[in-house]
Amino acid sequence: MLEEKWKQSELFRNVPYFNQVSKYTLKKIPDFTLEEIFEKGEVLIKEGERTKGVYIVKEGILEIHISIN
Repeated sequence: MLEEKWKQSELFRNVPYFNQVSKYTLKKIPDFTLEEIFEKGEVLIKEGERTKGVYIVKEGILEIHISIN
């Protein structure tokens, strides 16, 4: 379990959003995260909806569709 948390903290280290975060804090982030698996074509969030958090794509491809008015 501890090894898995370390691997997760390393994942966050590679996300530009977390560049300025200390190593100590990076190690704590996995304690507050949830890994979810989505099927092809599944909608994560619709435009205009509030999200329950931040999504980081660990593996796969994500398509983003937005309206242009």
